[in-house]
Amino acid sequence: MRARFHLRGWGSTEGFQQVGVGVAVIDADQEVVLVLDPVPAQPRAFRALPSGLENTEFSSPFGVDIQIPDLAGPTLFCLWVFLDTDEEGIPKGVVQVPVVVAP
Repeated sequence: MRARFHLRGWGSTEGFQQVGVGVAVIDADQEVVLVLDPVPAQPRAFRALPSGLENTEFSSPFGVDIQIPDLAGPTLFCLWVFLDTDEEGIPKGVVQVPVVVAP
């Protein structure tokens, strides 16, 4: 079965040059399941900055729908959110969020 969920958050420099954030879904075997195109910054209007996040001119929210096909039941994944990659395409400054996704 297919599973869909929504990821949203804020980044303190996410709106710089409107580059957005990278998002990858990693499985329990540390294999890359899905890499999304850069997720663009969203408008700040009428949105509250989370407490503890540095408020800069580039602080912005982001949000993306994620779809994972072929899940038989609840499955553990790790979502990676990052702003940049090195020369070899390996993400730098990764924020990792463990999740269980169910179809």
